[in-house]
Amino acid sequence: MCRPVNNESLDQQPRRTRAQRLLIIGAVSGLLLAASGLLENKPDIDAFVVATVNEQFVSKEDYLNYLSMLAKNKRNPLTDSDRRRVLNRMIEEKLIIERGIDIGLADTDPNVRKVISDAMTQIIITDVSSIEPSESELEDFYNKNKNYFAKPARIQVQRIIFRGQDKLRLHQRAEKARLLLQNGNNFNAVKTDFGSPEILTIPNSLLPPNKLRQYIGPQLTTAALRMQPGDISKVIDDGAGFTLLYLIAFDQAEPQALADIRQQVANEYRRRAGDEALQEYLQQLRQQADIAIDEVFLESLENNNSVSLTIKPGQQ
Repeated sequence: MCRPVNNESLDQQPRRTRAQRLLIIGAVSGLLLAASGLLENKPDIDAFVVATVNEQFVSKEDYLNYLSMLAKNKRNPLTDSDRRRVLNRMIEEKLIIERGIDIGLADTDPNVRKVISDAMTQIIITDVSSIEPSESELEDFYNKNKNYFAKPARIQVQRIIFRGQDKLRLHQRAEKARLLLQNGNNFNAVKTDFGSPEILTIPNSLLPPNKLRQYIGPQLTTAALRMQPGDISKVIDDGAGFTLLYLIAFDQAEPQALADIRQQVANEYRRRAGDEALQEYLQQLRQQADIAIDEVFLESLENNNSVSLTIKPGQQ
């Protein structure tokens, strides 16, 4: 479905492209990743670096990008003082981030881990998410996913609920109401005479299944989708009592022409391509990593019914 991704190139992106990505996902994410050495190797200092900070560097590309952003927010031209202040600020950020890594923030602070994870994910999927599929690729993707792009079905249904302590009597009451409806009695009249009050009333209009599910739950929605217009359901045990469904109308899902939803299809193509690129990259990282799992500890969790488990000596 998607074009192959060259995962090996993800860690050695062209500097201009990488700088643009880091600006998009935020200066903090970019600087943190750069400081931790996740994205770049040390370059030729004469060609690319404006300053070094211990084992890290401030690239000329990043520095000029920061100056450009500052210039856009200033009415007057940048001065030497402005340029020096920006460079000093970037150096200070490197020092602060390096110290954070030294004290283990990437391992101990969930917020820092999330920043790194989100930034790295964004970088991995950026190349793929900008793909413009060819006409044949788009048509092939659309043809394989016609149901996904179809207009969703819409359903109009009403219900009568039966609530109370005596389930046997409730069931008998529901069966009597069902018989009256099948004999052509007015639905609203039967609902008034036999039903219990509803806290949440279903709109008397066509609704997509996912919207109907919010009113009556997945069990009753599934039952409604199996009915035909005019049908009265069997008496359904809904867990809180019983329910009768009356299907008024059902608009089936309709395919949409590719020409009418081309942009939607292209966006979904790119989204899935990004997901695939991320999974492929993660798989590559797992294959290259040395991962060991304490299966005995995991089994002890599975065999323990309590939420918490005391860690015994030797399990740490």
